[in-house]
Amino acid sequence: MRWLMMAGVLGLFGLFSGCSDTPIDPYADMKMLSPQEAVGKAAPIDEDPALQEERAHNAKFTVTKEKKSR
Repeated sequence: MRWLMMAGVLGLFGLFSGCSDTPIDPYADMKMLSPQEAVGKAAPIDEDPALQEERAHNAKFTVTKEKKSR
C-alpha cells in the first residue's frame, strides 16, 4: 500500500511539474538573413599559401592546348 501511495504522489508531482505536451522549438526566434546581411557576416577566406604553390606546380604539367585533328 505504501508503494502505491508513493507512486501516486510521484505521479501527481510529475503531472504538475510543468511538462507540456508541445515540444520546444529551438528555431522559433531565428530569422532568415537578407543577402546584404549575409555578405556582411561572412569573413573573407584567405587561401593557404601551400595550396597556391601546389596549384602553380601542377599547372606546369597540365596540357592546355588541344590536338589538331587531321
